[in-house]
Amino acid sequence: FETELDCDRLESAINREVLRQPMLRSVVLSENKQKILDETPYYYITRIDLSEATENEKNETLENEKRKSFSKKLSYLPWAGGIKNYVIVSFDLLIADGSSLMIYANEVRMIYDGREDELPPLNRTYMDFIREKEEKRKSKKYLSDKQYWLDRMNEIYPAPELPYRKMRSPEVRGEEVNRSIMYLDERNWAHLCDRCSEHGVTPTIAVLTAYAMTLGYWSEEKNFTINMTVTERKRNKMEKKII
Repeated sequence: FETELDCDRLESAINREVLRQPMLRSVVLSENKQKILDETPYYYITRIDLSEATENEKNETLENEKRKSFSKKLSYLPWAGGIKNYVIVSFDLLIADGSSLMIYANEVRMIYDGREDELPPLNRTYMDFIREKEEKRKSKKYLSDKQYWLDRMNEIYPAPELPYRKMRSPEVRGEEVNRSIMYLDERNWAHLCDRCSEHGVTPTIAVLTAYAMTLGYWSEEKNFTINMTVTERKRNKMEKKII
């Protein structure tokens, strides 16, 4: 995204957040365990200076970095006689959940703005979260819910069978994912919410239904299962913790 953020201040704020949130210093060990390091190397934002580049070179470099970026990068792009900074941020969602990313972005911004003293204390640890999960798995409700789904395993349909384009060459590995975004203006959003209310469903369910119908159009099998992510955070207990 285009920004006027000061790169040095942003870099400092990121490193302050790493010191604050233990899970930002975690590493995954070979025995399927995690370890939180006391210290980690200082994180430096990769900077790409395109002040001498042509207009086409700027656009091409920006698009290439957006596609391949797996770290935070700051590109200096002179545009229309001035300096434009573009920050490219990419996260692996296997490392942090959606709530954690929002916490991270909000806290980095507060530190950047000089409001670090307003951040709430972190009184709970990731280990507390894991212990609570283990205890929950012993509860009658959890065991009952688990058995409910185990009894229906053979009734659950597989994932949709979608057509895939062939790779350009045998040497190419992996898939390229392009993100498309559509925004509803206030009037159309209000109309959608009203229609959802009439049918007793939430806007989330309405969008999910449209998604399922789109998959159904392309799927070889018309009966299929869609997995959805869920949050396991307990309100007010882990809400400010990156996990």
